[in-house]
Amino acid sequence: MFNSLTGGGGSKGAIKDAQYKTMFNTFDKDNSGYIDKSDIKQITNGMISEKQLDMILNYIDKNGDGKIDFNEFKSIMKKVEMAKKYLPKM
Repeated sequence: MFNSLTGGGGSKGAIKDAQYKTMFNTFDKDNSGYIDKSDIKQITNGMISEKQLDMILNYIDKNGDGKIDFNEFKSIMKKVEMAKKYLPKM
């Protein structure tokens, strides 16, 4: 049960990780191995403010290095999927 909630356990977890890695690579515009502020700016096409960019980065960047690594990205994506699965649809 726990593995199914966390995305771990067997090939299903490996498939999810591969999907997350593909998404991560799409967002990593400069192929640096990280998603940074400039990558987020490109993704959002300037539709959010500098303050909002900082808030997003600070929320996801758990180690405080100013970049989102794959594990940080994967962690937030799992939270998004859990929210989508268990929160009521609007």
